[in-house]
Amino acid sequence: MRFIFGLNFYQQNVSLAVQQMDKARSLASDCLMLAINQVNFSVSSQKLPQALEQAKALVERWPADPAAWSCLGSVQNNLDLPSDAMQSWKTALGLDANWFDALAGYASSLVQTGKAQESLAWFDRALARMPAGSGVEEYPNLYFQHAWALNRTGRFAL
Repeated sequence: MRFIFGLNFYQQNVSLAVQQMDKARSLASDCLMLAINQVNFSVSSQKLPQALEQAKALVERWPADPAAWSCLGSVQNNLDLPSDAMQSWKTALGLDANWFDALAGYASSLVQTGKAQESLAWFDRALARMPAGSGVEEYPNLYFQHAWALNRTGRFAL
């Protein structure tokens, strides 16, 4: 169901994607990953205030899951709330110190807040825990921000 939803959304068939999301929710109402997909759909539809409310509901429902906190951090980052995002990612990392999305998000927020030097250690941790088989194609922004931080600290010329 998740694949079909994503395929229809990618093909710009938004109404069918929404119908499939609703059907999937009715079949698996207690599924965190489905709820995260709903938040991501709101973000990609430029409904950021709605996405924030949905993400806050995730951490209320699944407070011990780093994926929920990482999702909240991502939405807060999209709303240009880097301090709030960093706190959400710290919470996720408190639950799982190796959570890739939280490591990458925290590193990126450090860059956004002008802490390029501090971000380098976080980028190193994130890149060391990148999902197997992943690379620049899957995470271009992560690599770009890492290169930018290296440049800002004089360790790499763009």
